[in-house]
Amino acid sequence: MIYKYSPRCRICLENLSHIYLRLRKTDYTSLYHVNVVEHPKLKEHITPLVNTPHQSPQLILINNKKILGSRDHKNIQMDNIEKVLEDAVLG
Repeated sequence: MIYKYSPRCRICLENLSHIYLRLRKTDYTSLYHVNVVEHPKLKEHITPLVNTPHQSPQLILINNKKILGSRDHKNIQMDNIEKVLEDAVLG
């Protein structure tokens, strides 16, 4: 997973904290987070690679180098994300 966020945004920080807490319970997911304020060039590099318009916050789901989808803002709900990941990992 890649999580793009702005540290200036309360929703971004709340989501990041929630995601980390949930992912600590799993052993099949890595989370890479990109602070879009500190690393705007990285943000610009990621956007065309995932073929998804930039949003902040944004969570991009990846499995075996394939983009499974992305979620942004209030659509970042761990139950839905875990379902997508389980389907991808378990086939």
